[in-house]
Formats: sequence, C-alpha cells, structure tokens
Amino acid sequence: MSGPGDYRALITPESLVHVKSKFNWAQRQLQILQMAVADYVVLKPYVTLIKNDPSAKGYRVTAHLRYPPPATIAHIVSDVLNSLHGTLDYFAW
Repeated sequence: MSGPGDYRALITPESLVHVKSKFNWAQRQLQILQMAVADYVVLKPYVTLIKNDPSAKGYRVTAHLRYPPPATIAHIVSDVLNSLHGTLDYFAW
C-alpha cells in the first residue's frame, strides 16, 4: 500500500529513460578517456630511476615526467564527471 513517504510510484521505466541515456553517455566518455590515457602511456611519458641509497639501506626509486599529459585528458575527465553528475540530477529529479 502506498503512503506519503512511498516513492515507488514515482519511479517508472519511463522516468528512468533520461537517467539511462545520461549514464550511457558517461560510459561512452569513459571509453574515450581510456583510449586517450592509453595513447598517452604508449609515449612512455616518464622515466623511472632506481638508485642505491646507503642511508636508507635500500634503494630509492624516482620517476621523472618527460611529457606532461595532454589537456584533452583533463577535459574528458571533466566530461565524464559532468555526465555522471547529470545522471544523478535526472535520477533525483
């Protein structure tokens, strides 16, 4: 039986169409992000150095960035997060 606090009647398959669409868009943007990151990693953008460190009785491992990540990666991350935020908005609305 439905009461004043029962929101089940408000959630219908029709009301979730936009939620699903926005979520699918976020998934596509995430795939684009994965491809962009993979393209960046192929460039071997960093160099790892391993040096003996007698003071620590071991080794010191450092990484030096040779190529900064392209700005497009940050833009795609922003798109993914914005789409997920939109998904929550549609769901809450």
